[in-house]
Amino acid sequence: FKACVAVTAFNAAFAVVVLHEPPSRGRLTWSELLRRSNPCRSFTGLLVASRPMRLLSVITLFYYLALWGFLANKGVYARRRFQLTSRETAAQLSVFGAVSSLSQTAGLSAARKVASEAQIARACFACAMGAVLLCTATEV
Repeated sequence: FKACVAVTAFNAAFAVVVLHEPPSRGRLTWSELLRRSNPCRSFTGLLVASRPMRLLSVITLFYYLALWGFLANKGVYARRRFQLTSRETAAQLSVFGAVSSLSQTAGLSAARKVASEAQIARACFACAMGAVLLCTATEV
């Protein structure tokens, strides 16, 4: 919890100190500010206007539903099979979050320098299939 608070405080300070919005051209009314700040309306407008963005959103939705379904199932299995405590299960999820954050930022940016997106996608898929085969081969 303390680490989450520290990261949130750092992000807020970074946004205030480093990120600056360009000055607006005119004074906006309160209703215009509320309309622009509504993330649901902005996202809906983007989906309505762009067919590729709709497809990407659906793919991402199903990907994350499958990912978190798998993680929840793995957590239940690990608790039952290895008699893990809630703290140990939370530690597993925390490690997963840290590793996925690092791999999606540092790992993918380094990979983009030496491979195309299609090559990276194929390599990630091969690693995922290897992990599934390894997991099923070691099943007791």
